[in-house]
Amino acid sequence: MPTGGVRVARYLDNPAVFPPGTLQGKTLLDLGSGCGLVAAVAAKHGARVLAAEKGIVIPLLKENLASNGVLLHDIYEDSTPSSSSPPTTTALQEGKVAVIEFYWGPDAQHPHAPFDIVIAAACLYMPKTVSLLLHTLWNVSDDNSLIILCSILGANTLEAFVKEVGEFFEITALDDTDGRVVGTSEEGNLASIDVATRVLVLRRKARDGVRVGL
Repeated sequence: MPTGGVRVARYLDNPAVFPPGTLQGKTLLDLGSGCGLVAAVAAKHGARVLAAEKGIVIPLLKENLASNGVLLHDIYEDSTPSSSSPPTTTALQEGKVAVIEFYWGPDAQHPHAPFDIVIAAACLYMPKTVSLLLHTLWNVSDDNSLIILCSILGANTLEAFVKEVGEFFEITALDDTDGRVVGTSEEGNLASIDVATRVLVLRRKARDGVRVGL
């Protein structure tokens, strides 16, 4: 089980951080959902969840979500995946997870964007994916979105992330046990903490000339 997914799942499940009812009815996009742990936990708390993954992973993802009673069946069953234009969807449902094949990049869009919450746990493990993910996070969020990222794998990937993230987002690093702030990019002290494994909250920065969303 990826450490980042476990950390974020525990973070969402922590009543000291998310009191009961906080996630109820929120739209939540779980990028790189993997086995579906984060998506399932969010759904159990009443969120309306969309789990995004590569096609090869989707059968196992759906199986895990179905076994936990949270899979929203077949709203994308007859769709053809596209990097720039996912299909129009039916409404997401509280306490359920819809699954879609979804690709990252500057053209990544989705009809449900902006999402209330966007999560990327244990998704970054190659430097070349950093820019793709940052553009995607930008396109599926707005200034009110809560963006959570956790577990950056590899020194080169971490270096690329630290170099590029400032163009898009401010960062707050949190203790995932109690939500305590342990560092921020504004304070310039992220280098002194373990950014690679912390729960990171990203907030959008103003960017001129950038197309946002749909």
